[in-house]
Amino acid sequence: MFRDTRYGILIDIGSAQIDVAILSSTEGKPAPLCVYRDAFTMNLSYRMSADDRLRTVRRTLREAYKALNTDGLRALVRHKKDATLTDTLVVFRPPWSRTATRKVFFRDVTPFTISEAFLESLFVTLEEKLESEYREADIAHAFDFDIIEHAIVETCIDGCVVDEPIGTKGQEVVLRHYTGLAPAEINKDIESIQERTFPEVPVALHSCQYVSYRVLKEAYPDIPSFCIITIADEATECAVIINGSLRYATVFAIGSSTVMGQPWQDVRLGGKHTTKHIRTLASGTATEAEQEQCRTALTQYKKKLREALIEIENHLRLPRTSMVLVADEVRTVFTDICKETLKDVLGDSSTVFVPDTISMDSIDNEKIPLPLRMAGTFFHKMNDLGEGTQN
Repeated sequence: MFRDTRYGILIDIGSAQIDVAILSSTEGKPAPLCVYRDAFTMNLSYRMSADDRLRTVRRTLREAYKALNTDGLRALVRHKKDATLTDTLVVFRPPWSRTATRKVFFRDVTPFTISEAFLESLFVTLEEKLESEYREADIAHAFDFDIIEHAIVETCIDGCVVDEPIGTKGQEVVLRHYTGLAPAEINKDIESIQERTFPEVPVALHSCQYVSYRVLKEAYPDIPSFCIITIADEATECAVIINGSLRYATVFAIGSSTVMGQPWQDVRLGGKHTTKHIRTLASGTATEAEQEQCRTALTQYKKKLREALIEIENHLRLPRTSMVLVADEVRTVFTDICKETLKDVLGDSSTVFVPDTISMDSIDNEKIPLPLRMAGTFFHKMNDLGEGTQN
């Protein structure tokens, strides 16, 4: 049987580094194959101005593209001499991405037939509402965010979820909508660099929350409702999926790398030391002094996480199952915090785990980080790669 193989560029823009990869994705195989991978660290600090942070990311992005165009292409040729790149997938992580979920409600006194024009009018209403909110939001003063993707995640007619609403009759329509945003200047850089280096390869931009939602929804079909807690280096995002639909998301600006360097700390720790203490705590090698510093910072982190979960509870009921996405070297510490916090909020009935079933093969058998595995699985399994993008 003939198998169709795609070769794609994967760029994962995290808060502390940019990961890049070139993947081989063959239809019918359970996982993609990583034929090239590299990581580019960004020397960022929470003390830096927004402009300095943005310049650092843009400079690192150019370095990453240069490596893809040299070392990456050489690795691809070694893997398969006549391979041709077919796609580029760029994934943004907090704080470089924002997730917005909204719903719009319409009701008439008599039943009416749902048309494409009617759904489009509801869609426009949602977009206008979202743009107005983000113009007034605090993040607009830090970065100029652009919409990079949008999708209708659920349509309900008279209280029932409908996959194909056009032509259906009803009196009440509820449209649930997802929008992903990323800094406009980074988006423009990607477009410009891509045009110079890989002009024939189309680009799809996505937020990590949308990628995680799509991948985990498919990987765990028996869990229709769950919470995704994404702990990036300097931000944490919580999203809620109810009956397969992405309903709500919130973010706060503390992550696994910056938790030790927040203003409440008496001892200021910068650069590589911010993750060193958490990692030694996770490995069981921390000194008593390091343990005490970690306990103080992590107690404050737990408080912030609890506030985020309570915010969600104020909008809708938190699911009993949560999946934690965090770097492998600190997963024990932060998974335990998530378990403790969710127990405080939900009681003993909560279930928390790291989705280890998400896999990616590597040509040199090295272990691929979870965020890259998640993005690679999205590339591999989602035929509608460009759904909801503006590119």
